Amino acid sequence: MFDHLDDPQPFAATDALRAEARRRGRSLRRRRRLVGGATALVVLLVAGAAGAVALVDRRLDQVDRVTVAGLGEAEPGEPRTILFAGVDSDEGLDPDPARAAGPRADTLVLARVDPGANVVDLLPLPRDLLVDYPDGHRDRINVAVGLGGPDLLVAIVRDDLGIEVDHYLETDFSGAVAIGDAVGGLSLAFDGAARDTRTGLDVAAGCQPYDGRRLLALGRSRHLQVLEAGAWRSDVTSDRGRIERQQVIATALLARLSALDAADPVEAARVLDAVAEHLAVDERTTNQDLVALARAMAGAEVRSTRLEPVEYYDEGRAVLALTDGDRTVLRSFAAGEGAGVSEPLHPEDRGSGLQWSVVPEPC
Repeated sequence: MFDHLDDPQPFAATDALRAEARRRGRSLRRRRRLVGGATALVVLLVAGAAGAVALVDRRLDQVDRVTVAGLGEAEPGEPRTILFAGVDSDEGLDPDPARAAGPRADTLVLARVDPGANVVDLLPLPRDLLVDYPDGHRDRINVAVGLGGPDLLVAIVRDDLGIEVDHYLETDFSGAVAIGDAVGGLSLAFDGAARDTRTGLDVAAGCQPYDGRRLLALGRSRHLQVLEAGAWRSDVTSDRGRIERQQVIATALLARLSALDAADPVEAARVLDAVAEHLAVDERTTNQDLVALARAMAGAEVRSTRLEPVEYYDEGRAVLALTDGDRTVLRSFAAGEGAGVSEPLHPEDRGSGLQWSVVPEPC
């Protein structure tokens, strides 16, 4: 009946028509893939945020737990004090006969976290600080870990320095470097160019970026040289200078971590993934405690407190003794009365023949 409507010439697609059909088919499939991919990405992001919370918890489960006696028992929401101990090894360093054998907490930083005031106070403790030990003898604070473990260190901080410790965290210096990379590095400044040919450190004067590799070279440096008036001058303090530079790095990293958004579980999981293997925490501190501390530190005002102890030689070794001003700073720190700096003594009060180390400043 419709025979009269048939085209007397059968349809034959031209090459141009075939090409256009293929192009439109590819475009449609590509749009479908893009829509499907975008939908999958949204699902992954939503699931990823929830999954990252679980990932944070799993990462915290991998952190080593250590038994520490004598810790405080601050109530939830109350200010609490964390003792960060950097226990360094001699790996990669030249032998130093003057350096005590065994584990040493060469980098010590106290952090008082006050969630109510949204403030974090940081107080580095010099590794050569002369303190009273429970058995009545006096020695540098950094050898306490080797003599009696974290228990002895916490007891000295409480009994001699007057600061009760609620949480104990320990890392090696490799952990500090891993944290440095995880948070995007640090910015530090020397007055002049600085170098150490043995560790590979080579930085220009002024504010410079430090990634993990450069932080490691700086933190390992015992033969630092700085350029002054066109000539290279050596920091002759050797190991003492190295430890002081490590303290600068550790304090700056803690301040940087405090600036992270702890409410972002993806970011928290990423940082934890980098540092978990280097971290140990007291067994009383739960995963929930660590997350709560991280949230309290995130975005808080960070205030630096500093001691200015007297340096002198005791039986051929350089040690640091607390002044009355330092004791005042310690009491203020324990009470949460704000950051303070002990008044430095006049040069004539510091003793003679002592050399002072060269350290960078955060910038």
